[in-house]
Amino acid sequence: MFIMASVEALLDIPLDRIDDDLPLRHRRRGPGMEALMRSIERYGLLTPVLVSPREGRYRLISGRRRLEACRCLGHTQIAVIVRRIPDDQALEVALQENLHQSPLMALEEADALRRAGGFAMPASEAAEHFALSEEEIALGRRLHRLPASIQEAVWTGQIDERRALAISRLTREVDQIRAFRRIREENPPLTLVEEMIDEMKRE
Repeated sequence: MFIMASVEALLDIPLDRIDDDLPLRHRRRGPGMEALMRSIERYGLLTPVLVSPREGRYRLISGRRRLEACRCLGHTQIAVIVRRIPDDQALEVALQENLHQSPLMALEEADALRRAGGFAMPASEAAEHFALSEEEIALGRRLHRLPASIQEAVWTGQIDERRALAISRLTREVDQIRAFRRIREENPPLTLVEEMIDEMKRE
């Protein structure tokens, strides 16, 4: 797939002129963000964020963590690469830019694929369209079908993605919820989680 996206300029622009409305990543401030802030404070922003111009403002395409780090540091301007990207292609470009720079959480990737219409396509077509494997598409669909309460638990760190993936092997929502509650209460190692899921599938 070829997306028209011409580079216009490398600029410094005010942070308050950038709209961040393509939420590929959930906001999680942790050691990684602290390290990024220390790096920017010491060396400056080494990699500009990617934005697209629209109606006198700019839409963030890639670089949310860098943008947030600069805001936390009290910066008023940030270095950007300006690239004209049509609105209907912005999410696809954002997904690819983020995947190239650092891996998304699997659940984040699933959410991005849903927003970009990836789950409405056959797996082979979606894989080619988004430069992913069919296995990754299937994985995303499994995670996306989990109950909202389990997805929220992944976002908030109550359960990790590997255990959520194990739960997604169950097809009935009632079984998924039962497995989730047991995992959350007992916190068993992953090997025991897999054994538990296998046992539940045989029931």
